[in-house]
Amino acid sequence: MRRFFIILISFAVIVTTVMLSFTEKDNRPFPEKLEQMINDAPMKEYQDSLFGYVVRYPACFEQTPDSLIKEPGFCRFSYWDNWVQIVQMAFIQPNQKELSVKQGMDSIGVFLHATKKRMGRDFFILSGPLYVDGSHINGYRFHVKYVQHRKIWFVLQLTYPENCTKAVQRITEEIDQWHVWEDRFQNNQEGPLIITARK
Repeated sequence: MRRFFIILISFAVIVTTVMLSFTEKDNRPFPEKLEQMINDAPMKEYQDSLFGYVVRYPACFEQTPDSLIKEPGFCRFSYWDNWVQIVQMAFIQPNQKELSVKQGMDSIGVFLHATKKRMGRDFFILSGPLYVDGSHINGYRFHVKYVQHRKIWFVLQLTYPENCTKAVQRITEEIDQWHVWEDRFQNNQEGPLIITARK
């Protein structure tokens, strides 16, 4: 009888411990939880029907339906939680003055208040504090890549809270590696960080 009670009590302790482990709250800071969610999320693909470019975005982001977007070549994916908004978008920007990559980087960099710049043969990458209509959005940053093609810039951009910089690193790496045209794409079998588009 005594052995029975010992076994019963031991079983109750085990069950209670397991139940508490399932109901225990995740008290990690929000940026840490966000980083895990983005890194664990499968990547979805979106292909623009007019220009043919393809972008990838985490499955935990919500796509704005094309029916709600009036601007040709524009797409938007967003994440809302804990009073935080993260937005990934792609769009087409005219380059009517046919600026070179260097000229575009300098001109657009000043307009966007970029604090970091990087340039390649046909692209440039900017990042810095976020401004909207000339007003600084406190606590937010942007990361954007412009790819030149004739009189057009293909643009892929992310805006996010500054304290989530590490959490969105997977997405900023996607942006850094984005290739718009297929014939400039070197096939990489090892990682999901390449985004391509067809002509």
